[in-house]
Amino acid sequence: MADTEKTRETREITVDCPHCHKPFDASAVQGKGRIRGFKCPHCRLFVPYDRVAEQTAR
Repeated sequence: MADTEKTRETREITVDCPHCHKPFDASAVQGKGRIRGFKCPHCRLFVPYDRVAEQTAR
């Protein structure tokens, strides 16, 4: 099951930025420690992976 989670993190997905509200395609990036997420190319906000999981669950 860990392989499935790893694949999900490395594939590109469409993310809606909670700050500038613009969609963008991105691969997950590893921050310091256990922090994972996406960097918005428009406003440079770091969007945590957990927040994106909430968007796709809707």
